[in-house]
Amino acid sequence: IEHWYEALRLLVVSWEEAFDASICFLLMTNSLDDGKWPHLVDSQIRVFRRTYAEKHMPRLDHLKDVLTYKLESTSSTFRGILFVQQRVMTHILKYIIQNDQALSAKLNMVTLYSHASPATPSFRLTQANVQRNLQQFASGEANLLISTVVAEEGMDIPAANCVIRFDPVLNTVSFNQGRGRARQQGSSCL
Repeated sequence: IEHWYEALRLLVVSWEEAFDASICFLLMTNSLDDGKWPHLVDSQIRVFRRTYAEKHMPRLDHLKDVLTYKLESTSSTFRGILFVQQRVMTHILKYIIQNDQALSAKLNMVTLYSHASPATPSFRLTQANVQRNLQQFASGEANLLISTVVAEEGMDIPAANCVIRFDPVLNTVSFNQGRGRARQQGSSCL
């Protein structure tokens, strides 16, 4: 039930923009698997999965295209920051990229958001996770940081050569601070 609640919350917060993310969250948490629910609910989930879960997801496909292009066109070592608005989206996008054969071979991702609030009851970062993820990105062990606005300012995060905004920018301050993370020569901010 927790996972269905979180998928619904994604829809309420971002409505149509998060429909694809809601479906991916349900897939990621195995909440659309057959046989987990009473017969009537299970049959409705099968209909839902057939109808929506295999549909084309344009925002996610576009993100994959952008990442593929940037990985192929970056003359130096790729180091990117992918900004999202909601903490749960960091986990969803990491799942999506990890399940894409071409991208997962080239990207090692870490997530970052405030450890004070969990993304969901099941998905959270501890202070130790935050420190480890920042260290992995700083050392180059991870080449993609998927983060909320917490990484826009006030944290010691190495310069990136690609900054991508998955969600719309909320204000000009956020836009300028995020763009400021793309400090390497030849960097881009999308």
